[in-house]
Amino acid sequence: METFAFIAHPHEVRVRGVVLEPPALKRLHARAVEGLMRFVPPFPASRITGVRSRAGGETEGWIVSCPLTLRQMDTYSGEFLRRKVMQGLNAARRVGAKVVGVGMVDAIFARRRIQVDYGSGVRVTTGRGLAIGSGLKGLVIAAHEAAEVDPVDARIVVLGAATATGIACSRLLAKGVRYLALVDFQVESAERLRAIAARLLHETGLAARVALPGDPGFRDVIERADILIVASDIASEQLAGVMRELRIRRGALIFRIFPGRDVSRAAADAAASPLNGGGAINDGGARCGYGGVHVMDDAVLQIPGDFRMDPPIELPIETGSPYVVEPMILALEGVEEADNLPPQGDIAFARWVEEVTGLAEKHGFVVTGAKVNGQTISRGVRGGMIRGTMMRGGMQDGHAKCGYAK
Repeated sequence: METFAFIAHPHEVRVRGVVLEPPALKRLHARAVEGLMRFVPPFPASRITGVRSRAGGETEGWIVSCPLTLRQMDTYSGEFLRRKVMQGLNAARRVGAKVVGVGMVDAIFARRRIQVDYGSGVRVTTGRGLAIGSGLKGLVIAAHEAAEVDPVDARIVVLGAATATGIACSRLLAKGVRYLALVDFQVESAERLRAIAARLLHETGLAARVALPGDPGFRDVIERADILIVASDIASEQLAGVMRELRIRRGALIFRIFPGRDVSRAAADAAASPLNGGGAINDGGARCGYGGVHVMDDAVLQIPGDFRMDPPIELPIETGSPYVVEPMILALEGVEEADNLPPQGDIAFARWVEEVTGLAEKHGFVVTGAKVNGQTISRGVRGGMIRGTMMRGGMQDGHAKCGYAK
């Protein structure tokens, strides 16, 4: 049995009884705590046991706390961040982990162009593959239960479609939707987007629309979208920057694969602004959303077996988040290759997304809901029966197929 670890970083400092903060710091002001946390080395915060595959086998692991917030990772030097992450990996090695999930730290390194050699002795995974595969399943639930739209017939737009993540999303979506637009904010991505669209047409028969800034109807493609999928952190920042200028459709669903609360705030401002008819932001419930625009962060997966954390701690993300779950799956699978994940290359990455999503189903990690507007919503909130399937050939939600909700 291989063991795993997940390196957790707090999204922000909230001064309360969270084990990710050293207890001695709880009474200090949040910003003071954040400043002091940089001197705290990563440490094993909680042991996880009872993860049992329905295919047979069991694994256990650790949550390793690395006390750096997302804000600090965006501002501190590359050398400091490399040192902290390597300390986290060393802490994981010391507790015997063979597979380590680093979550979205890898994306932050890529955005800041920080080169990191994770070294040997453990297999490092980002969780991005499962975040996409399970996220599209969770998107079906979120579309029905929060946005009340059928994704098969919805106007779906992939922002940052020229990235590896955008390509992986588009390939999966094109298998089962009727409308798909590939959008990128970089004009120089034009040829790449057209090549992607041609490949989708050849593989699935779907004629995806390509839209770039300056194209006639570029704004209209985004403004009329029922579902916006933000496939890169750069696209996330750019979308947040232009949202006040756009008439984002009230009730639209935004799935941001990369973190970025700026999108949530911008969505609220855009949907409630005079451009969009003004009006107060609705309150309460996953249906109301940020100013009437629904923002989905993650799918939520059910962990098979008798899952336990000792001591119980509050994580900055859901325990069933794909970033936490992917190293569990790899530990259960006992993958022996030494390469870290995800693999390099657009097509190789797209295939990895499909592979790890299949492994999740094999071991019994079922998508049960999605994190929308800060709340976890699950299938059947409106009491309807979900039938059909959005993704032909495999994008099913556990034992039930997700599709129409009547």
